[in-house]
Amino acid sequence: MNRTDESADEPRRHGLGGEMHPSINDGPVRRSPWTAIGVACFTIAMLGATAPTAVARDIEKVEAVGAAPIYPGGAAQQVLRDRAVRSALNDAVRKSAARLLGVVEPQDPERFESALGSDPYPFVSRFHVVEDRGVQPALFSSNPEVESEYRVIVEVDIDRDRVRGRLVANQLLGAPSGVVSSFQTRIALEGLEDYRDYEAIRSALVTGAGARSATLIEAMPGRIVIAVDSDRGGSELLSALERSIPGHLELIPLQVDPDLLRLRVTNRNPGGLGSTGHSSLHSPSHPPSQPNAELGEFDTTERNRY
Repeated sequence: MNRTDESADEPRRHGLGGEMHPSINDGPVRRSPWTAIGVACFTIAMLGATAPTAVARDIEKVEAVGAAPIYPGGAAQQVLRDRAVRSALNDAVRKSAARLLGVVEPQDPERFESALGSDPYPFVSRFHVVEDRGVQPALFSSNPEVESEYRVIVEVDIDRDRVRGRLVANQLLGAPSGVVSSFQTRIALEGLEDYRDYEAIRSALVTGAGARSATLIEAMPGRIVIAVDSDRGGSELLSALERSIPGHLELIPLQVDPDLLRLRVTNRNPGGLGSTGHSSLHSPSHPPSQPNAELGEFDTTERNRY
């Protein structure tokens, strides 16, 4: 039996890594708004690592079984294990949500699944693999052609406050008196060429779209990621943001999920903003790099990314 502790506090692969800071060429240091973003990210990381938790979270321990079907010529064993762990986490989240609703099976399974989404990690505080059973005869697969599966047993600490907030936001559960529903959403902005465009979008989130907070968690030339706490999520948050941003900006949706928005930012008036060279993300000594043609899917196959 293998027992592995895996903390939800580990930084994400696309989080506060070295790629957050722009490179510094030899010669005089040129301060720019982008440098300020990098310093802000570092400061946020340090504060997050040392600041005490002000309010105790409602944590529930749940034990769940996860299985990943094995197909001929399929994935490597480590990938299968990660899939099995993710399956167990999803099952634990749904068990916790069902208990909050006071049911064994949800009355509207489709709406229930849509509310919780496919990514369990926003609801997981911590987990560890109690037992790694490896390859076993298929037991949990609905595909009769699957003969074997990779199976694990996982103990999960579920953040019931976040599960409750998601259920309330999707009108599956009534909000307790004085409790405000909460959506934790990542907004990935791609194609940014001017620092002021980022400022305008963040301002629109807080002042127009009603976000309680909008925290920068990743910054690199052409792309930033913001963590947003709001009573809206997914398409509803996107609609509110589109109504609130300045008219010269356009947001092109690349992916819209309850807890993730991937948006390409287009400036309809590029000559009006960034033309002075003071607010542009580029300068003569730092030529523009090509933005990513596609912002890749956020990898949620790691054992724990939160």
